[in-house]
Formats: sequence, C-alpha cells, structure tokens
Amino acid sequence: MKLYVMDLEKYHRGKYIEYYLGLFPKYEQKYENYYIWDFIQSDLIYELCKNKYVIIDISDDEFNSIYDYYPRLKSSKKDMNYFAKDLISLECVNKEIILDFIKGTDIWDCTEIVSFYCYENSDFNDEILEFKNKDDLEKSNYLTKIFPTGDSLGIAIVTKSEDNHVVDIVREVLMQYSVTLNIVNK
Repeated sequence: MKLYVMDLEKYHRGKYIEYYLGLFPKYEQKYENYYIWDFIQSDLIYELCKNKYVIIDISDDEFNSIYDYYPRLKSSKKDMNYFAKDLISLECVNKEIILDFIKGTDIWDCTEIVSFYCYENSDFNDEILEFKNKDDLEKSNYLTKIFPTGDSLGIAIVTKSEDNHVVDIVREVLMQYSVTLNIVNK
C-alpha cells in the first residue's frame, strides 16, 4: 500500500500556535483525492471538537440563512441579538453538521466565512453570553479555532496550548486514510 504525505505547518504567533494542513504539492506522493479530502477535513474537525462546547461563527448573511435550522446562541442582551444570530451554539458537535458545512454548500471554499470555536465545558460560561461583537469572540478563552483556508485546499487550526494534542489528532486522523504526517516548524 502506498502511503501519501501531507505537511502540517506550525507557526508560533505570540500566545497562539497556528497549524495549516492542506493539499500542498511538495511531494511525489502528494495527496490529491479531493473527494476523500473533504472527509479527512470532516473527521479532523470532529475529533478536535468532540466533547467540547462549540460555537460556529458564520460571517455571511447568505450562508447564515441557509443554516437557520441549527440552534443559535441565546442572549438576554438586546445589543447582542444581531450578533448572536450569526452564532450556532452546540453543546456537542456531530458529523452531520460538519459535513453540511464542508459538502452541503460552497461555504467551506471561502476563507474564514465560517469558524469553529471549541471550549472546554468548564471554560464556557456566562461571559460568552455577554459578547457584543466578533472581536469579543476572537479574544475569548477558546481552546481551539478551526477555519478553512479557501478553495477547500486547506484547514487552519489555532490553539493557545503548547501540548501536542493537535498534532496527535491530525496524525491519528490521517493514518486512517493512509497519509503520513510531516511536521514543518516555521
């Protein structure tokens, strides 16, 4: 069986660590199965979000109306009502919603129109219900942020943790598809 290779690029950005995984054509045995790539991304997002409280931010009104059947973040503050309509709130994520974003529409082809914010259940508290804008969400105490890099070619993972849990999860998911992982520190 032929093993394929994918790079996981790792960047240190202050208190954040950013990882980029994508269909980078650097190797003779590069991974080029775009159909399966959607499932790799889906499995990776699921594994990173599993057992976490997840907020999904949709930054486009057209796509937002498509996904109006998913539960929205509720807030008693009037000034948050407009902002909250863009946020899907899930106590646990399932593969259906992830595949809906990746394969159901073109939203995953756009850069940062959709972002998954994962929180430890103990870290998700009433403070999040007091957000006034997307900057508050970005500055929140999320464990992991996941978003597409555009054209369905890659996925970005931002974390505040120095441990290797992201690398371990990426490696485990890729091995299910006979893809080896090469870590590139930038």
